[in-house]
Amino acid sequence: MDRTAEMSSAPRVPRYVADRDAGTAGSVGPAFSTLAARWLIGLTLSLVAGVVVAEEAETPAFNPEELRFFETNIRPLLAEHCYKCHGEEKQKGELRLDSLAAILEGGSYGPAVVPHQPDESPLIEAILYEGLEMPPDAQLPDDKIALLTRWVEMGAPWPNAGKVRAPVGEDEPHVTEEDRQFWSYRPRVRPAVPHLQDDDWVTSDVDAFIRRKQLEQGLEPAPPATKRALIRRAYFDLIGLPPTLAEVRAFEQDDSPGAFEKVVDRLLAMPQYGERWGRHWLDLVRYAQTNGYERDDEKPFAWRFRDYVIRAFNEDKPYDQFVREQLAGDELDEVTDDSIIATGFYRLGVWDDEPDTILQAYYDGLDDMLSTTGTAFLGMTIGCARCHEHKFDPISNDEYYQLTAFIRNVNYYRKPNEDSKNEVIFTQLSDGHSRALSVHEYGREPRKTNVTIRGQAASMGKEVEPRFPLVLSASEEATKPSFPERPETARTSGRRRVLAEWIANETNPLTARVMANRLWHYHFGQGIVQTTSDFGKIGSPPSHPELLDWLASELVDGGWRLKRMHKLIMLTSTYQQSSRVHSAKAVEVDPGNTLLWRQNLRRLEAEAIRDSMLAVNGTLNSRMGGPSFYPNLTADVLAGQSMPGRGWGRSSRQERSRRSVYAFIKRSVRIPMLDTFDFPTTDKPVARRVSTTVAPQALALLNSEFLQEQAESLADRLTREVGDDPAEQIRLAYRLALAREARPAEVAAILDYVSRQRAAFHRVKVAPTIEPRLPSALHKSYLAGARSTEFLAGPRVGWSYYIGDWPGRGDSIHWIQYERGPFALWDPVKFADATVTTRVYPHRNSHFVALVARANADGELFQGYELYLDLQKNRAALRRHGREVTTLAEVPVNLVDSRWYDLKLELTGSQLRAWLDGSSKPLLEAKDDQPFTAPGHVGLRTWGAALTFDTLRVDANGSQVDAATYQGDMGDVLARLPDWHYYGGDWTAYEDGSYGAKTDGYQYAVWLQPTFANGEVEARLMSSDEYDAEVLFRVTSPRRGTDTFRGYEVAINARAGYVRLAKHEDDFQPIVDVPYDIKANEWHHVRVRLDGGHIRVYVDGGEQPLIDHYDAKPLPRGRVALRTGGEARFTDLVARGEGQQWRADFRPPAGDERAGLTPERRALVAMCNMILNLNEFLYID
Repeated sequence: MDRTAEMSSAPRVPRYVADRDAGTAGSVGPAFSTLAARWLIGLTLSLVAGVVVAEEAETPAFNPEELRFFETNIRPLLAEHCYKCHGEEKQKGELRLDSLAAILEGGSYGPAVVPHQPDESPLIEAILYEGLEMPPDAQLPDDKIALLTRWVEMGAPWPNAGKVRAPVGEDEPHVTEEDRQFWSYRPRVRPAVPHLQDDDWVTSDVDAFIRRKQLEQGLEPAPPATKRALIRRAYFDLIGLPPTLAEVRAFEQDDSPGAFEKVVDRLLAMPQYGERWGRHWLDLVRYAQTNGYERDDEKPFAWRFRDYVIRAFNEDKPYDQFVREQLAGDELDEVTDDSIIATGFYRLGVWDDEPDTILQAYYDGLDDMLSTTGTAFLGMTIGCARCHEHKFDPISNDEYYQLTAFIRNVNYYRKPNEDSKNEVIFTQLSDGHSRALSVHEYGREPRKTNVTIRGQAASMGKEVEPRFPLVLSASEEATKPSFPERPETARTSGRRRVLAEWIANETNPLTARVMANRLWHYHFGQGIVQTTSDFGKIGSPPSHPELLDWLASELVDGGWRLKRMHKLIMLTSTYQQSSRVHSAKAVEVDPGNTLLWRQNLRRLEAEAIRDSMLAVNGTLNSRMGGPSFYPNLTADVLAGQSMPGRGWGRSSRQERSRRSVYAFIKRSVRIPMLDTFDFPTTDKPVARRVSTTVAPQALALLNSEFLQEQAESLADRLTREVGDDPAEQIRLAYRLALAREARPAEVAAILDYVSRQRAAFHRVKVAPTIEPRLPSALHKSYLAGARSTEFLAGPRVGWSYYIGDWPGRGDSIHWIQYERGPFALWDPVKFADATVTTRVYPHRNSHFVALVARANADGELFQGYELYLDLQKNRAALRRHGREVTTLAEVPVNLVDSRWYDLKLELTGSQLRAWLDGSSKPLLEAKDDQPFTAPGHVGLRTWGAALTFDTLRVDANGSQVDAATYQGDMGDVLARLPDWHYYGGDWTAYEDGSYGAKTDGYQYAVWLQPTFANGEVEARLMSSDEYDAEVLFRVTSPRRGTDTFRGYEVAINARAGYVRLAKHEDDFQPIVDVPYDIKANEWHHVRVRLDGGHIRVYVDGGEQPLIDHYDAKPLPRGRVALRTGGEARFTDLVARGEGQQWRADFRPPAGDERAGLTPERRALVAMCNMILNLNEFLYID
């Protein structure tokens, strides 16, 4: 039912004007004040009989991004769902929704929208079906409701401030002479360089154009930047990393005229240049490695496109070729691996794997491809003409579909399926086994293209043929492309090649201008055209149009080489100015620095901040290319996914120390460190990143896990290089972070800070803490590869961590079983009868606390006992953990978090007694009829929040030891390493760097880092007298139990004297045993080479394989694992595959962690954190 007809006929009082407090209809109340600054400047109010009438008002100056949001999302939505009843021909309820004025005037119920206040807007109330119900036939989907709500929150941007193009008759040309004379559509002509007499500041043609504009306004340029500021600017602009002090000093001491030119040449030749500038391009083409939407599945091999872009910049590939390869790399005369990979451009967009209608989703995908092509290469908002004529630019609705016709034959994206060859989305590369995400077409004959009515694929209009836009063509005839004859064997139509050649042609008036402007934008922080992807009529006009055309001409005449353009720009006086304000007049005349009377002050982007920290502390991993790394995510980020952890992997700390451009980009997961510093959305192209200054940035720099890790690494480096002298540490920190010497006053101030920090830390007792790091529900794929230390983080040396039980409950989600959740055991001491005491502090929101005793690990569970405090149900219990959890005794007790508890647990044979908070009588007593009497460990469990403990004392056999303060020699303690997942056995990390296992039957540990099919695995193995030592590879589907995995094994056995190759498919399938003199308790080197089904095994450095086997049904890619049936040791484990190498680190953590908690150490880390927070570190100049 249409409720608008029932609306009251009372006088219409706009709700944003009525003063609800004073009760006077015409007075201006608080709600008005919230809008006045932006919305009602110039609004004339006349009060007639309590009615407020709005005269024609100025539209607020919305920015281009806001207007583009309206054109892309809101206007099509209103046209589809609202105009039928509230448009030009019909106005139910006296309401029109096809103009801003009509919306603000409203209908029978008053204004439809209160800008910035969706809660006060009847339109939002109606689409939410909260009283009013619009549309009346069916409620809008949630995503469209969200778009309209966001539009109102933004202030209801509507581009009627711009000049809307008048409707054009059917027989009239839609491109006028005025359109053709618009600056960006005119043919590009190299302008004459201004001649300025006696101006020493002008050292290049670029400077002449800039200086002429300054002189017209009576402005003087800033003085040159200092050499230190200039080299720092050059480093960040070209490679995104800071210079070292040695590099700064070398430049400062080089007085030759070409000193800076040498710096620029060196930087342009560095491979880091491609990583820096490749990231800029990835913003423009909406690069991500997943599809988006709820499941957000991976786009396999999308990282190859990223690597292609980086290579292209490093090779200085001509820009016109770069364009051709991305748009039609598979249709070029010379097709290469790179040109195939480049066409992944078409596959990078958001893709719905479960659309309402596949046909509409296909056309949405075409729109994404065309719109991205338009903005990235041409600076044209072509997508705004999808549903109607472009409201501002001379692009007709027909032309939108005529351009679509060039790409109409592109295959619809398809979800990868292991059972198919996926020829729709992948292409096999020249090496015969690598694949690339790439474009494919439906065949040689192109599909027909129709206009869709209002963008709806179900409403087909007339058929159109490929055409170039008239405004960019010399004549109507020139809009018609010429298509060469395609051979019968062709698998594509060739239309994309024609489009690519037209875009990359030097006569195209936009392509060179757009790219030259982008180069300028990234060197100055703003382009000559500030709307770098919109050269249309609502975009910003160029501040220096002649300079832009001169730069574009230079780009083309220089063979489209970008490195030459960088150098041309950076060797100018304009670029080399100081960023300091030197003139009050300049600020008054040109506050936005449009005339470039100084260089712009710029903060580093998210990636440059992160990469600089890694470079400064010495941990930056410079390895280029290959599959992406996964940054660590906090529990709240993982929990934000519909299926927590799905599609997210883990990477070693070394991998996580790679440059940010190699981070895995998942659309539904925002990496906190990057997101906080304005990493762009990946749902659409981003031409210009915003640079916000918000409180979470300061909090992230002070408190985030990543910053803490980097500060600790910097502290390690300072201690390693200059020892424990605080003054020397400060001086080195300045040299590393800021590439300069610390001033005496700075050293004194920081010394005082460090001294005060030390004193404060001496007053604070540091107690160890165990903290949950994952949400309570996880997708099975994340759980399968999770490390035990991801579930609970806490003290490392002497402690082992276990995952506990996470049963599945449907939809591949596994939930923690609180009764058998993650736990930590202290390894150095085992006991049977003992008294265990602890003082614990459960932090806010803790679910429970458990003191574990006489415990032995059983896979990821334990056998033993616990004193369990349930803070949610207010109960305490003594429980036995075996095959099941048995409550031996239980009592109600009042429990709260955020306070200290004293716990005492006494174990004597089968008798257990427990005390709480020093009570004289036991709180709980129990006898176990089936007791665990074997000696075991002490430990702790918690979930929901951290658990701090300052005592964990064991009194047994007349001796006493406290795990919280233990300073004894750990020796070869049991160690579960963070990059491994364990399926039984006791594993020991030895001081000689080897790793050993003692197991009860065949049990194993899976290495979580390498996953590959083809490559090599090598290690040194030592078997005991009786048992195998085995290395496993291509391991998948591991579970607890004997032979409960899929994969291969190579085993050595001293007693039987053989080397064995076997296959496992949840069973044991021996392939071959080869006699070999295996010495017990001696090292033997084993190397395995894998190539499809071909498996070769080399032993002890032999040149010929001891085993050479071909498996006709080879197992797929998988992980590496170690196994034994009793006792074995392993060392020097290395895996190579898919262009990567992994080396296992079996060493136990170096030193006692408590050494890292000394007041001196904590003060040093705090100082390092402060250095990494300095504006001088975070800003380019």
